[in-house]
This record gives sequence, C-alpha cells and structure tokens, in this order.
Amino acid sequence: MKSASLIALTRKQSLKWTGIATALTVVVCSCLVVLLFLKDAEREILMTGEAAIASYRTDILSGNIRTVELQLSNDFKKSERDQFVFLDATKTPWINNPNVIPTPCSIPEKICHDLANEKLLVDIPIYFDSESKALWGFLHIEKHPNIHWEIILAVSLALLLGMLSLAFVLQSQFMKSISVVSTTMQDWSEHLRHNPKDSQNFETAPFKELEPIAYSLRGLNKEISELENLAQKRGSLNTLRSIGHDILNPVARMKRILGVMKLQPSYSGNELVTNLESNLKRLSGYAEQIKSLYKREAGDSQRSSDITDLSLEIRNLTGDLSNDHDLLAKGITLELSLQPNCFVNAPPSVLSRIAENLILNSLHASLPNSTVKVSTFGGNGSVVLNISDSGAGIPDTIKDKVFDANFTTKINKGTGLGLFVVRQLCEECAGTIKFSSEVDQGTTFEVSFPHSGVGI
Repeated sequence: MKSASLIALTRKQSLKWTGIATALTVVVCSCLVVLLFLKDAEREILMTGEAAIASYRTDILSGNIRTVELQLSNDFKKSERDQFVFLDATKTPWINNPNVIPTPCSIPEKICHDLANEKLLVDIPIYFDSESKALWGFLHIEKHPNIHWEIILAVSLALLLGMLSLAFVLQSQFMKSISVVSTTMQDWSEHLRHNPKDSQNFETAPFKELEPIAYSLRGLNKEISELENLAQKRGSLNTLRSIGHDILNPVARMKRILGVMKLQPSYSGNELVTNLESNLKRLSGYAEQIKSLYKREAGDSQRSSDITDLSLEIRNLTGDLSNDHDLLAKGITLELSLQPNCFVNAPPSVLSRIAENLILNSLHASLPNSTVKVSTFGGNGSVVLNISDSGAGIPDTIKDKVFDANFTTKINKGTGLGLFVVRQLCEECAGTIKFSSEVDQGTTFEVSFPHSGVGI
C-alpha cells in the first residue's frame, strides 16, 4: 500500500480545521455581539421601568392607571409591539383590555427572554410603602430589543476576513515548515541510500526536533564505518594468516638447505651465509608474528615473556638495511641515536618488524641525499622509538586512515598492510604508536613500550 504524502495530508487537515475554526469563531463572536445588544436592552428596560414608577408613583397609587399607561406608552414606547401594563398582586391586569394580553414572566423582578417572539419581559413590583412590605402590584413591561443586524453582519464579515487572512498566513508558514521537514528527510534518505558512510550531510538539522534524528544518523554512519573497518581488519588478518603460513614452508626448506651448506668447509664462517641465516631467522619471526595476530584477534594468544634490548635490535636491523636499494640509490643517510639498556617485553622479531616497516616507509618518502633519524631512549617507565624524515609528509585528509587495513599511497607498490600490522604488533606488546606530519616538511613516528624494568 502506497503511503500518503505528509504535505498533502497536512494541507488537507489544515484546510479542514481552519474552516471549522473560522466558522466557529464567526458564530461565537456574532452571538457575543447579539448578547451585547440584549444586555444593553436589558439595562434599558430596567431603567425605563424604575424611571416610570418613580415619575408616576403618586398617580399609580391614586388609581389613575389608565392615564399612566397611556402616558408611559407615549413617553417610552418605541415599537408597536412594546407594552406597559399594570398588574395586581396576582399578576392580573388592572384594566381589562382585549387588545393587550401580557405574557407572564415566571421569574420575579428578573428579566425573562421570549426568544420565540423576540422580546424581553419584566414585572417590576410596586409597593404602597417604602419598606417594600405592602405589595400594590406590578408594572409589566414587554419590549422588543432593537438589534442592529447590519452591525452584526459587518462584524461577522470583518471577523471572517480577518480569520481567513490569519488562516492563510498560518497555513502558508506551517506548510513551509512541513515542506522543509519533508525535503530534509527526503534528502537524508537519498544521501543514506547513495553514500551511507558520509555523515557531513547530517551535521545541521533545520529544526531542534530533528536533531535526535540527525544525531542517530551520524551514529549510524559511525557504526557503518566501524563495521566496515572491522570487516577489513578481519579480512586482512585472514589474508595475513594465509601469507604467514605460506611463508613458513619455503623458509623451512631454505633453512634445511642452509644447514647443509654450513656443513661444507667452503661455506664455514662465510659472511654471506651468516647474513642469510640472520635474515631467514627474521623472516621466520615475521611469519610467526603474522600468525599470532590472527590468534590474538580470535582470543587465542598469550603475551610473549621475551625481554629484548630495543636499541640493540635497531642497531642490528639498520646494519642489515645498509644495503637497501632505496637507501643506496637515493643516497640517504641513517642517523642513529640509540640509548643503551632499552629493554621491553617483546620478541626481537616483533620489534624488528615494527622498526623495519617504519624505517622503510621513511626511506620511500625521503628526498635524495636526505637523512632519516632513528633514536631510542628510556624514561618514566617507558621505552620510546622515534623515526623521522624530512620527506613529503602526510596530508591532513588521510591522516586518520594511515593505520587502516588496505590503505596505501604507494600506487601499484604498497599492500596497505604495513602500518596496519605495525599497530597490531604494538598493541600486542602493550605499546602505542602515534605520528606527527607536515606536508613537504616530513613525518615523525613515535612508538612507546612499557619498560621491562631490566637495566634500570
């Protein structure tokens, strides 16, 4: 079933209730105007009766009733239907006149309303004495109030025009607000459909009441990004696990070949063989690290009890990297400042993997004939590794992505797993990693580990 349009429904309902409200307002106000005329007529009839009794009291009590009735009709009668009749104590006319038949008022001394005949009635008592104890009779007055229907019609028309104008303005503004809400919700839904990860479109809500929805949509964007990152992370870990498993097989075969070569007298003590053995050992350690990352994510790993001198491991690593192609081709100098006794609770292969990845990244980003500075120092219960270069730097637009899986700026060269793996390894050793960078100024990575306590 197709949903109704909010704008169409609102317009229909607003027109309906605007019409009802306008009609009720006109009717009620017209009735109030009529009541005002009636109240004015009530005051007039009471004042007329009191003035008549006060003026002709002596003649009334003397019995000149007929004369007084004629005089009252001449003085106060405004319509042929108005009546001034004197009644006795039983409310019977003192003078029987077949042409004048008074309508009795059931409420003593109060004004009665005969709406059917459009007239007001009142029986004003007349007493012989001033203490109002001896009742003589009543002055019965019937008057037809002069209601100015042209004034009521003019007021009604003015109210109708005013209400219609007000209703038009209110409806216009209300429909404008509804249109903004409808357009905003439609834009948000289209934005979600085309690009659910971008929360920029939900930063500002047009009305305060829509802010919770915008906040929820921003939270949804964040949740989508987190789920996507988690999926990438798990996918990358699965890939790394397979890579680590595949690396270990040829490494094991190469180790066996190397073992056989070492038994030959011609290779005994050969520097190349020693270097190859060292690198195979490091490569094997890398593969084991990759596999351990997957185990840690699955909650099936134990922290290593190895204690390693980070400075010594860096010195050995940079010695091996002295023959790196990028370092030699670009004429880059590795400047070391290594404080001794920087012991941390981590395997040598883990520290070597972290440092190698960061140093190689700096070599790739550095300009020819520049310097990459590598330093280690301890203090305040921590061991810190700093690697800085004066290369291209990292733009602000991608700074929050450098540690994401599958993110790389090395076109057709990088895998997007280097810094991702580095951060995973740092966390595995209870360490932290951060960086600072300026475009065309260079980048500095800082890795911090808890000091093992050895050598302090």
